[in-house]
Amino acid sequence: MGIKFSTYCLSSILILGTTASVLAQETDERVAWLRQNAIPISLTSFPDSQALAYFDKALAGKQVVVLGEQNHGDGTTFQLYSNLVKLLHSRYGFDAIVFESGFYDCHKAWQSIMQKEDAQTAINNSVFKLWAHSEQVQPMIGYIAAQANTPNPLEVGGFDCQFTGYYGKKVFLTEVDSIVQVLSPGYFTSKEYRSFRKTANSITDYSLPPVLPSTEERLLFDQGINQVLALLEASPSKERAFWLQAMKNLQVQSGVVWSLQKVSTGKMTGRELNNMRDVQMAKNVVWLLEGPYKGRKIILWANSAHTMKNTESLVPQSGRDVFKGATTMGDHLFDIYRERLYVIGTLSYQGQTGLAHHPQITEVAPAPAGSLNHLFHLANQEAAFLDLNTQESQNSWISQDIIARPDASILFQADWTKVLDGVFFVHDMKPSRKAKSNQSNGK
Repeated sequence: MGIKFSTYCLSSILILGTTASVLAQETDERVAWLRQNAIPISLTSFPDSQALAYFDKALAGKQVVVLGEQNHGDGTTFQLYSNLVKLLHSRYGFDAIVFESGFYDCHKAWQSIMQKEDAQTAINNSVFKLWAHSEQVQPMIGYIAAQANTPNPLEVGGFDCQFTGYYGKKVFLTEVDSIVQVLSPGYFTSKEYRSFRKTANSITDYSLPPVLPSTEERLLFDQGINQVLALLEASPSKERAFWLQAMKNLQVQSGVVWSLQKVSTGKMTGRELNNMRDVQMAKNVVWLLEGPYKGRKIILWANSAHTMKNTESLVPQSGRDVFKGATTMGDHLFDIYRERLYVIGTLSYQGQTGLAHHPQITEVAPAPAGSLNHLFHLANQEAAFLDLNTQESQNSWISQDIIARPDASILFQADWTKVLDGVFFVHDMKPSRKAKSNQSNGK
């Protein structure tokens, strides 16, 4: 009995030792592959000549480059993307930067910039504060300002159905008033329009918890949206198409705002709510590409929860299954633009995260062993970029199911070559910092 038990223990030790040896060899091979195929980059001097040659190949034939961040407090990625946006504009001809911010707000911001108003103020009045107020984003804002009145400006746009700044919260409905007053003076002075206007204001400038309209108020709001849409359809205005899309955003945003209570009471999931936004965000991007941006190359910037594609393939390994039932903007855009789309994500090993307009700093723990984040860490690279579309990537271990942490908190298993087209790795995430220039600019 003792001999058999000793033999069993020895066999188990040998098996465990062999397994550990195989795993160590596999890790060494993967780390070596990353060192050979991912290009190291400098966060302070990006891009260098090696990066340019790499991106020349990666971006050939692309019309839409999508920049997905791990979260909204990832200051290191903000700095990196600010430099990348300048490169995409100056070298590759991408001439619009379109944020996860208000469709109307950013349209108004660009109008203001074209009228030679201060670019920083216009962006503060439109783009979410988490970017507009970030010190790491300021070089890009300065670049937008410098290019604004040249033959090759970098246009600012937004694709979110939300109203995200002063323009959306305080100016949008006054412009709607002016349009309705011209197109239908009788409706403009009616009690039905006044009711619509009151409810619309609670949507564009809502507080938490949002004020929910009565059944009658909601009916009058829905009738008001349809009435304004009908007036616009018959209008000869040059901006008719834009205002039709802007009103459709108001319509969708009403559903988003009025569904917040359903999420808080468990009657709707957060994913179902996000899907409402994602569908409309994709529609806004398509509208831009088929309308004012037709034939142009553009850059989208958003949280990676909206930008990743083939999200049904993401299998959570920790935390909530935040992509269960998801149809992200990235999913929708991939269905339409396919190989013309290039989706970039970011990974980090460890660090800190924090919003520019909020003092709280959150620690990002080291990524677990075996994850793609950890393999990049073992490759001893401060920062790197890997094109997942190359033949080397498609025919290697990286096209298998691998665990990674794309949002600095939740681990997912996936074939990342189907979820992203390229990935930046930054070893240490640093929080976004509030820029001193934002102490007084904006409203």
